[in-house]
Amino acid sequence: MRSSSQVPDYYNIVKNPIDLQTMENKCISEQYESPQRFVDDIALMFDNAELYNKVSVRVSDPDCYIRAAVLENTQVCVFDLGLQSEH
Repeated sequence: MRSSSQVPDYYNIVKNPIDLQTMENKCISEQYESPQRFVDDIALMFDNAELYNKVSVRVSDPDCYIRAAVLENTQVCVFDLGLQSEH
């Protein structure tokens, strides 16, 4: 995540920030209550990017495909590892 000096309005727009470093730290310190919470943070990261960058998602957008692929592959990994979520 960039510092507030690089994007001074970020925290005014994004109310629930998350980034990969925070997610890694949460994994290391076992803060995730379930695998679904990890998947939820991935989705939140995409939502925040769309919100901040004022991206409107259209089905044909490459970013939409990337988001779908990441979330689908994460869910598959969770299932394959036997870490089914509570959802």
